[in-house]
Amino acid sequence: MLRKKFDFQILRDVIVYLRMSSDNQSKTSPAQQERAIRKLIKSRGLPWRVVKVYRDEAKSGKTAQHRDGFQQMLRDIKTGVVQATVILVDTIERFGRMDNLDTYRRDLQFRHGVYVLTADRNFADPSSVDAKYAEMFENMRASEDSRIKANDVYRGKVEAIEAGYWPGSPVPFGYKLEVVATEKRRSREILHHKLVHDPETAPIMAIQFQASAEHPSWGQQSLARYLNEHDAIPDRYKPFHADTVGHRLKSEIYRGTLVWSDNSTGLVDERRVIEKNDEEHVIRVEGFCEPIVDAETFEKVNIGIIARSRGRQNEANAGRSTNYRYPLTGLVRCGHCGASMVPNSTAPYKTKSGETKTYCSYACPNQRNGICENGKRVKEEWLRESVVGKVVERLFPEDADHTSLIEVVQKIVEQQRRNDDSQRAGVVPNLQAELDDLQNRVSGWSVTLSKRDLPNQLRETIEVQAGEALQRIAEIEADLESQVCEDAVFDRLVNPRDVRDRLDRLAEVLGGECATLANLELSMHIDRIDCFEDGRVVCRSCKIGSVPDAVLWFSHTKELLERNGPQNGEGYKTKPRKRAWLQVEDNSFSDERLRDRINMATNPHRFDALPNDWFWIDEFQIPEPTCWSRENAEVVMARFSSLQALGKKPSLNAIAKEFGVSRPTITYALDAALGGDKTAAHRKEPTVSVKGNVEIEAEIARLHDEGMLNKDIGQSLSIARSTVTNALDRLYEQRGLPRPDGRNTRHQR
Repeated sequence: MLRKKFDFQILRDVIVYLRMSSDNQSKTSPAQQERAIRKLIKSRGLPWRVVKVYRDEAKSGKTAQHRDGFQQMLRDIKTGVVQATVILVDTIERFGRMDNLDTYRRDLQFRHGVYVLTADRNFADPSSVDAKYAEMFENMRASEDSRIKANDVYRGKVEAIEAGYWPGSPVPFGYKLEVVATEKRRSREILHHKLVHDPETAPIMAIQFQASAEHPSWGQQSLARYLNEHDAIPDRYKPFHADTVGHRLKSEIYRGTLVWSDNSTGLVDERRVIEKNDEEHVIRVEGFCEPIVDAETFEKVNIGIIARSRGRQNEANAGRSTNYRYPLTGLVRCGHCGASMVPNSTAPYKTKSGETKTYCSYACPNQRNGICENGKRVKEEWLRESVVGKVVERLFPEDADHTSLIEVVQKIVEQQRRNDDSQRAGVVPNLQAELDDLQNRVSGWSVTLSKRDLPNQLRETIEVQAGEALQRIAEIEADLESQVCEDAVFDRLVNPRDVRDRLDRLAEVLGGECATLANLELSMHIDRIDCFEDGRVVCRSCKIGSVPDAVLWFSHTKELLERNGPQNGEGYKTKPRKRAWLQVEDNSFSDERLRDRINMATNPHRFDALPNDWFWIDEFQIPEPTCWSRENAEVVMARFSSLQALGKKPSLNAIAKEFGVSRPTITYALDAALGGDKTAAHRKEPTVSVKGNVEIEAEIARLHDEGMLNKDIGQSLSIARSTVTNALDRLYEQRGLPRPDGRNTRHQR
């Protein structure tokens, strides 16, 4: 059994982590935490040196992924930029309140030799048995703290609802809050609100519900377009998005009914999950507020929604993770508004040859809402072949061992290292000069403090100055050591063997059938694919994508790198959001490593901090749409001519069967071969339009009244007998008489 003992009396480099949960807390909270930690170090006489302080302000401790300071601290520890053995926090809740808090602590301790100590427990010995029990209690207390607070909040909201007050979630569009009561709770004044109509936005919701009720076939996209084009709605409330419109149509608050707690939220593996609650937990209050729409209109809208859904199930707990059908999903963006273009596919169908086909294309969702002008549809198959082909060409040059790409990556990293060295050349000497000056001062103060007859007031002043100087000396020494550690990190950033393994991995998944795994690997190299209305497609791929550690390093630690999001001109811009968690299982990586890769792949800003010359920019042009008829026009015409040379009129049905297509397809192919001549020999006489043609319908009526049979009328006017029959049906309907049966009697009036 290993017997480890934590020695408090050796010189240690320590890290301080500070956090405050929200903007509602005191802005001085992080500074107070730091003072408490430093005071405890001093009071215990610990020979510890604070080498770096990390902080997160207004960040919840329920998850670690969205805390930049916390993530930077973990990266610095794992890469060796900071050589520390202890992380100091005020309380364990400041470190985090994650469900897997113990996993983080164990990983830091056993993989990296870093302990997490708390000031509220007086930096208790982490190797003692009591400390282990206390650590278990701390972890449970930190994670349970969220549940207890959530329960308190839930109870308070239920009491507010029972009293008829708004429970405190975002105010529905169309309403506003009106203070109806105040309550004193200790030193705070609590305001209670009720929902009342907003005179500006309530009419907009009335317009939305009325349009949906009058046009039950309109889906949420058609309604969004209608609202965006409505002249009576002020521009400041536009644009309307389809998902938002659909969500509002389903909300019963607009008919005056509050439905609360129908969903519950939580974190699973540090990802937010929404699940549908059982009906017994749902609170429903009729007449909670004044309705915007009447119950009849709301019911009509609800019936239309059910009819349009065609029985599709909408499970609230679906979507914890995502499987992709197409490997470029989430990477394709509209070049005008920046929205993620959505792949839409046709239903599978069989051709006359028996082959099952589906067609898929990417389209801008904002165009269908009337927000964006980009109506260009990009075929998925063409885009995938073009983009992936170019990426493969870039990453897999002719040399089999990837030497060319490795040289490119090494050149970029080395150039950045020289840039850092040039900046460091001006910083390091200044730090060294300041360090020497402070050390000389401390030496002088030490001599002064050794005098027994030194006045107490002067002694106290010198002690304060010496303490501040010693703290500054520790910070400078930590900065200088960090520079040395960064050199070591630079040396490890580009490992040719790792680069080859990653590229081989990319080649393997591209040859497989898992689109989600291919998307994960391609996201390490492709920043975005912008598609424009004029048919241009611009692919932006990172030259150092095969070294994701370098991407993270430069993105988070180099302030000199420029931000360069794409500039697409004026107009509405969609804010890029993090993509849904990818549902992949890959035994090639540990769970932690796979989680890091998925976090990076789903982050739309993963490459934002890198300069433009670190990317390949490839431009494609969407080909003009074509079809089988145009591509095979000459072949079909040759076959038609060869049959015609035999002295008989070729059968288009026979030719269609021979080529495995439909008869109209053969007709269009012959049209294309003849330059669009619609009077060619292969076409029948053009069909006469009867319905709505006053002259033709009058002629049919005249001939019918003269006693001509329907068959003879059709032959006389070159139309079908059924067309004549339909025209006579309309004629007798206008006359208000039943149409006579031509087989027995005639001209009944």
